[in-house]
Amino acid sequence: MTRQCFVAGFPISHSRSPAIHGFWIAEQGLDARYSAIEVNPEQLPALLQRVREGEFVGGNLTIPLKQAAVPLLDQITPEAGAMGAVNTIWMEDGRLCGANTDVPGFFAHLDESAPGWDRAAPEVLVLGAGGAARAIVYGLLRRKVSRIIIANRSLERAQALIRSLAGPGLPPADAIAGLPDAALVARCGLVINTTSLGMKGQPPLTLDWPARLDGVVVNDIVYAPLETELLAGARARGALGVDGLGMLLHQAALAFGRWFGAVPAVSPALRALIEADLAPTAAARP
Repeated sequence: MTRQCFVAGFPISHSRSPAIHGFWIAEQGLDARYSAIEVNPEQLPALLQRVREGEFVGGNLTIPLKQAAVPLLDQITPEAGAMGAVNTIWMEDGRLCGANTDVPGFFAHLDESAPGWDRAAPEVLVLGAGGAARAIVYGLLRRKVSRIIIANRSLERAQALIRSLAGPGLPPADAIAGLPDAALVARCGLVINTTSLGMKGQPPLTLDWPARLDGVVVNDIVYAPLETELLAGARARGALGVDGLGMLLHQAALAFGRWFGAVPAVSPALRALIEADLAPTAAARP
């Protein structure tokens, strides 16, 4: 019997998940199929019922379903509970379970691309205070960092994010309104863009860079285009740039492992496949 899984969201046609999971299904010779399904929040309960009834072994959820799914599940992981969002669901012992693989997926790629980035316990600058920022700050608070600074257009939203995740024994975190100045950027060993700025169809993200960024890691979770203006500007000043594609691939691998029992490798061949798919996006940039 063909095992079926999916990615659901609204809209969903832009998703690269079918290509990613289709690659692993073919690589492992599985009798399985991964589909994209357009689902709005009102339609989500019906989709989850189909999972409960065994039509699907599980699925991925993306915008705007990540938060809406939480109260509809039987069990979620502690990370998903802290973030109030799930992106992976599966059945286990008759229970519909949910996890958020964004946190381990982000850090798997960062650790692979910039090994030892946290060896010196850097200050970390996080741009944005939305759902992606929440996942990444949650993970940063459990890594070896000295301080986290969240820069966001709404100061109140950044402060609320800090209050919701802070706890005893965790590194301190601060919030600032708007974009940071060059002096603040220069202090930080890791800069992370968690916003959609720089994505195809969105305004670019331009920072007030210091003259040099030697030894600084700049991570942009945007992956379409793969080389954003933020990364290009950082690399031109000596920073190590980390693109957003690796996070997408690593979080997908963890989801695949939930459904099929083993986490697949994020191989150069897979990355090349998705990079080729993204190439028209890069070519379309002005």
